[in-house]
Amino acid sequence: MRAAAAIGVLAFLAAGTARAGSSVALRTEARVAAGYVALADIAELSGDPLPQVWFGTAPAAGGARRITADDVRSELRKAGAPIRGVTVTGDCLVRGPEEDPRPGIEGFRVIAGRAIGEAVRAQYPGATVEAGVLELDAPAEADFARATIVAVRPADTWWLGDARFRLHVNLGDTDSAVWTARATVRGTRPALVARRPLRAGHRIVSTDLERGVAPVQAKAVFEENRAVGRLLDVDVAAGEPLVESALRAGAVLFKGETLTVTSSNGRAEARRTAVALEDGRVDEVVRVKNPDSKKEFRVRVTGPGAGDAVEE
Repeated sequence: MRAAAAIGVLAFLAAGTARAGSSVALRTEARVAAGYVALADIAELSGDPLPQVWFGTAPAAGGARRITADDVRSELRKAGAPIRGVTVTGDCLVRGPEEDPRPGIEGFRVIAGRAIGEAVRAQYPGATVEAGVLELDAPAEADFARATIVAVRPADTWWLGDARFRLHVNLGDTDSAVWTARATVRGTRPALVARRPLRAGHRIVSTDLERGVAPVQAKAVFEENRAVGRLLDVDVAAGEPLVESALRAGAVLFKGETLTVTSSNGRAEARRTAVALEDGRVDEVVRVKNPDSKKEFRVRVTGPGAGDAVEE
């Protein structure tokens, strides 16, 4: 009886101290011009990683359909995600591609820009991409009304900025061609930005940061645990994204600090407090002391003021 009660108490502690979990904030509207609609296409994701799930094919040209929070929960449940730890908000109107412009080389440039944007977005999942065709190496007498782009490949080694692409085109039922397009391509994706001006040497805390966007090629930090506790090598202006190259590792746990230690027996999880006996960076193993029993043990640092107990 006592053993059963102890297990019940442990389960209660585990439920009350569960990790923050994951957050899915559906965008109000998203355009998916081709392929399948992925969760990353229609929502801002934060917290613990989630399995990728899809919501069928993109709507037809000019079409739209709505994806709700309940739809997301249903697909995540099918994918085996721990749905109790996932917060889903909002709903998203998913639009298909715009109606094709009138035939002709100018209209085909618009179509080519959309195709290039989709190809670049496939290389950078979760990014918002804009592409505009500046030059198109195609014969003026081509029947653009029958031209269908079946593949887009970079003509050089890069996808962003001022870039050239090879467009593999079907012209009717039997003819095909490869045309070259020069396009300007810009891509952004969610990132952490400075909430206020920060000086070199500053140790990052969570209140220094807020959600924003950054150019895809900036290699910006988008998870708080990748930034909090690290030191800045350069000044960062308010609203400027944090990039990996501007940060160096620093301690996130300090000697004498009280931390929360998570312990697990494989079936349940419980937490207790301890006092750090030395500084520690994320993933380092440090010595701590139980303030009641005075016994020392080791934990692996998981973040500011937190660690997982290490089995002896």
